[in-house]
Order: sequence, then C-alpha cells, then structure tokens
Amino acid sequence: MERSQLFMFKSALTSTIAIPALMLSFASVVEAGPNEGGVILLHRNPDVVYTSGVDYCGQSDLLSCSDAVTRADVDDTVVLHVLASFLSGTEPRMAGVCFGVEYDESSVAIDDWGYCGDFELHQTAWPSSGSGICVTWFEAQTAFLTEIGWLAAHSVDGSPAQLSLVNHPVGGGVFGDDEVPANIDDIAGYGNFGFYMDGSVPCADDPVPALDASWGDVKRRFH
Repeated sequence: MERSQLFMFKSALTSTIAIPALMLSFASVVEAGPNEGGVILLHRNPDVVYTSGVDYCGQSDLLSCSDAVTRADVDDTVVLHVLASFLSGTEPRMAGVCFGVEYDESSVAIDDWGYCGDFELHQTAWPSSGSGICVTWFEAQTAFLTEIGWLAAHSVDGSPAQLSLVNHPVGGGVFGDDEVPANIDDIAGYGNFGFYMDGSVPCADDPVPALDASWGDVKRRFH
C-alpha cells in the first residue's frame, strides 16, 4: 500500500472502525478481541451465473463453512464469494478486515470484483496477485458467516490452478472490531479455490493455533 493510501486507510479506520490515531502511537498491549480465531474463505454458489455489472453481495447462500464449494471444472467466469467465518459459541464483532490474494496470473484471471461492506480501500494493483484490500462496516457484523466481497474469475487455459486468500502485503491479515480503541485479531486461516483441482476451506471450528499478537507486531504492519 502506497504511503498516501496507508494514511487514507488509517483515516478510514478512525471513522469506521473507531481506531483513534493515538492508538497507533501510544497503545502498548493488544489483547484478544471478539474476532479471535476467525478465518476467511472462498465459496462458489453454483446457481449464480456471472453477468457484468451485477452486484453479487447477498448471493452466496452459504449456511455453513463446511458446505463451501471450493472447486470449478469450467472455463467460464465464476463468482467466488469471500466470507469471514467465526467460531461457534463466540460473539464476533467484525467492523473491518484486511487481506490479499495470490494466484498464477498465467493460469487464473480475475475479471471483476465487488465488496459487501460500507467502505473499502484497495491497493492500486488490486485484484492482481500479491495485492490487498481492506473492507469496513459502519456497524459491526455479528454473524458467524459474513460476506466480505466477491471475485469473478476464470481459468485461463483449462489447467489445474488455485486462487488463494492470503495476508494483506502491508497490513497483514487482520480483523478489527468496533471498540475504542479497536481490538485487532489476526486472521487465523485462509481458504483457496481450485480450477480443475480441489480447493480448501479452513473452517473456524477446525483446530487452529493460538495467535498471540503484541502491539509492536500490529504497529509494524501499519508503518
């Protein structure tokens, strides 16, 4: 993320996730927040047919992380929803999320994309491989499964390939809640989608390692 974009992102967080600027300078400890253990995944609803100019938010029809469809054996452009999944028995409060994408651009092409929050800030190269985006909401999202956005992608040559969700290249992969100052939690797992091969989904209720993040770790990501 370029320096000017990073400043805009911090400003956006201040207004939408309520992270005051002083937090970036003076906070010393970050404790686990309500989004700890959450993951993000890719899912295809086979009933959705891609058409240019359509907003696909609200069309994933996914009720359970374990039911995610993570493979397509077609050359046509397919709509892939990006969703956050949180641990059952918790009380998630997702007001913002940052992540990236990674794929072989000679094998997979992303034709279109959209976001399902109230605000987004993406790198200039988004959604090229290795680039990142941050999405925020004015009100915290409390569902165990929440649509973050969507990508319309296709296989370039019909050979097996994957499109993966990964860390944001600058800010890392993080969730933020709506507290003041906000609690920042690392994304605990990332899904991928396969063209002519299986993808994978790291459902939040699968065992995941504990992620301890000091404020120094978080501060370094945004400087």
